[in-house]
Amino acid sequence: MKIVYIDESGKDKKSPFAVLCGISFDHNRMSKTKKDWLHFIKWLNKEGVRTSEMHTSQFFAGKGCWYTLKGDKRKKITEGVIHWINKRAHEFCVVAADKKIFTAKKDEKISVYKNIWFFLSTHLIFAFSKRYQGENGTKGDFIGIFDEGCVGSEFSDFILSDDANTLFKEYTGVKKCLIKLSDAPLSANSKHSSLIQIADFIVFFVRRKIELEYNMKEEYLGEKKDIDIFYKGLLKNKMQQRFIYKKAGRSNIEDIFYSTAPDFLKK
Repeated sequence: MKIVYIDESGKDKKSPFAVLCGISFDHNRMSKTKKDWLHFIKWLNKEGVRTSEMHTSQFFAGKGCWYTLKGDKRKKITEGVIHWINKRAHEFCVVAADKKIFTAKKDEKISVYKNIWFFLSTHLIFAFSKRYQGENGTKGDFIGIFDEGCVGSEFSDFILSDDANTLFKEYTGVKKCLIKLSDAPLSANSKHSSLIQIADFIVFFVRRKIELEYNMKEEYLGEKKDIDIFYKGLLKNKMQQRFIYKKAGRSNIEDIFYSTAPDFLKK
């Protein structure tokens, strides 16, 4: 059994992209990861940052409680967290949509187009389900835990429905395949979930990488170079593209997800 913790980035109007990240934890390996992260938060407090959680966008910008950490130190911390994430080797998946393309293509007749987060959440659950189809017994089953406010009961009703399973069979191209969720998706406040904070860390750097690839303004001189290094550092445990954005031979539902995603993420 696996537990996938999920966080979003790009809810503000400033970003032209909506991005969703899920990171998968084997139930027998997650306690060590949680313990390590809580030690990290305690260490931050000793360094003068009074916080019980890490919001990566604020941390990276040095805003709020993070202003006491100089830019060079924040970069060193970022490098350390990336090294630790790679060492823990928890697989993650990222899906995204260009907000303007999503709005232009939105078709009320197709259930996944409810809203952009409903759309991306469906894609993310499909990608993990496809990834784990070959695992024996309940080993490939998983529970999805979303950051509070990302999805609601409407999504929970949909993702366990026959309609969702029909679309998923089209997504995999195999009629016998079923969505691997073992129960309805849950939600948690990131303040109380250290593992959602890790998803938040990853999704921030992916979103910022996409934005800078599309020539959005740097927040500081040299940001694009820094983000490029951090993004490449995170790729070690990223889910393979064939489960997310196939380059050829896509079904209709795969093409719907593919066509709204930023080109950079499909490479």
